[in-house]
Amino acid sequence: MMKNIYKVFLSTLLLNFLCYNIYGNNDEKQVKSLNITSNAQQKAIKEFIGAMKFFKKNLNTSQQASVKEESVFKDEQNNQKQKLDEKNNPEFKLNKLIEKQQVIIEKIENEKGDHSQSSKDQSNLSDDISSIKKDESLNKYESNLNAAVKSSDEAVIALKSMNSKIARQKTMQTKAYLKNILEQLTKASNKKQQEILNNTQKKLNQIIKNNLPKSELKKELKNIANSLKESAAEQNKNGTLKNAQQLAKLAQEIAQTAENKSQNKQGKSKSSLMKQTKSLRNKVISEKIQNNGEMKQLLDAMTKAKEYQKKLDFLKKHPDYLNKEQKKKLGEDIEVAMQDIAQITKRMKQEMASNKNEKWSNKTNLTKNGSSNVNFFPPNSSPMDLKYSLAELITDASKVLEQVSKSKSLFHFKKENVPDKYVKEVARYFAALSEQKQSR
Repeated sequence: MMKNIYKVFLSTLLLNFLCYNIYGNNDEKQVKSLNITSNAQQKAIKEFIGAMKFFKKNLNTSQQASVKEESVFKDEQNNQKQKLDEKNNPEFKLNKLIEKQQVIIEKIENEKGDHSQSSKDQSNLSDDISSIKKDESLNKYESNLNAAVKSSDEAVIALKSMNSKIARQKTMQTKAYLKNILEQLTKASNKKQQEILNNTQKKLNQIIKNNLPKSELKKELKNIANSLKESAAEQNKNGTLKNAQQLAKLAQEIAQTAENKSQNKQGKSKSSLMKQTKSLRNKVISEKIQNNGEMKQLLDAMTKAKEYQKKLDFLKKHPDYLNKEQKKKLGEDIEVAMQDIAQITKRMKQEMASNKNEKWSNKTNLTKNGSSNVNFFPPNSSPMDLKYSLAELITDASKVLEQVSKSKSLFHFKKENVPDKYVKEVARYFAALSEQKQSR
């Protein structure tokens, strides 16, 4: 390569020198030397053309390699933030309709006599509600949408008739129908989100357990990131924007980990990548806690854990009831519940310790496996191997819950002070505590 660069350089200098001698100087002697220099000139041109052909060939090869490399990663640029079209998100559309209805409701309250403008606005809203019935993501709520259109049309009639009282009732009714659809959509989206995050946690557990070579580990992380991108797009299409954005951000973080562009050798090592992968798993658990709240996530995990205990008891008596794949899935499900319990109880213990509650610190000791960094279900193991650890973890978590309930620093309230939206969760919490005490 350097040899050819040298040839181009010399050939160019020689050409310039010859052209100057031939054309840049009108001296008669120089003109006569044309025949003498022509041989040297031709040789230089030949060298120049040969070198340029070499560069053209290598340049084309380099460009093709560049295009090829880009095509490999064109659909895998997860290290860049995924762009979500919020205007096509069903939650976004419903919120816009609810906002428009609220504006009309306030306008009716403030209008005196003439409701012509509100009537036009409400009529336009009816058309907007009718139009979203065509959306694939919202046509499952057709009955509620039809009811919303009906009440909205009745509001238009009332406004034209100057009947403010009926108009207010019908507009409020329309808003209620739209909010009901939004609640159903959000509930379905949140349920799907929990499934996606649980599956992501299982995938991360699997690649950590398999102890893959670094190249394979990076490949698997990219696959998980791509899967999350697809799920984010699906949530944006059929669920809530918040859930879609959460998955897109998580996909970006996992992809960046897979890229692993650390400048130092230690940062590029397999052990470093494995450590980051375990951190990603904890991140997934944290996202679930963020979505549901510590108490709800813990109670849900403990409820599932107790159900798994019953299944393990049954499986002990009937070991052939489940096939190999079913046992593997059960083990993976148990592992997810155990990791959730471990991480939440660890958080709660740290919160109590920060309040310098010595009684707490001495009385509650999580099992040695009580960490979300632990894989409870190693490869080629049986779900029955989890039976003791699961029971121990549930016992430890129950102690944590009992201590939290007694701690005035964290729970010192009266029933009437509990916000309405938390009443059911508080009731579930104390019911769970009561169940634990009775089971002793």
